Amino acid sequence: MSLTLLPLVALAMAPIAAGQEVTAERPPSVPAGSRSLEALPNATVVHYNVTGANLTAVNASVAANSPKDPSTKAPSPSSSEWGIAVRFEQKAIDGKCAVAAAQANFSASVVLPRLSNREGLKPDERKVWDQYVANLKSAAAAELWFVHDRVGRIEEAILASSCTSAGKAASAAAERLQQELARFASQNRRQPPTFRVPVRDVSDPRS
Repeated sequence: MSLTLLPLVALAMAPIAAGQEVTAERPPSVPAGSRSLEALPNATVVHYNVTGANLTAVNASVAANSPKDPSTKAPSPSSSEWGIAVRFEQKAIDGKCAVAAAQANFSASVVLPRLSNREGLKPDERKVWDQYVANLKSAAAAELWFVHDRVGRIEEAILASSCTSAGKAASAAAERLQQELARFASQNRRQPPTFRVPVRDVSDPRS
């Protein structure tokens, strides 16, 4: 019997564009209540500080201090990263290796802006800022819940594979999920996330 851990990681960046600046707009249509970012299992939030005496200055601060897209180097007001640690069990059955069990554990992290001088803005500007951050959180939550709800597909792919192809099966299932996530993100006017799969192939088990 042997156990192997396979990390699967994806990165989603929300690029700064004219329609994504700090302006008053309707919040996106995303799941609410229990589908919030705060309710997402194994998710952490990291903040970067921005400042400004008005929304124009705040937008400039966001552009200067926000994360950068790893491929385009363009600034992004928020970013999210998700990972799936896959643990599966191999057993020898009738002298042959078989995948006996598989478990995929979801985790995520989100980077968001935090206005250090929020009280220095006018009341109406504070409302716009609060809605802006709420929109970023809602978009990240929607995408990460999308992945969370489909983690079982990776387990199913591993269970249907052989011992020697379990790693490739996990990788392929994650890539299919990534493609679906990219389409989902595109429908919500966000940049399709990039995807990385550092997977180590499974060797023959040692009973």
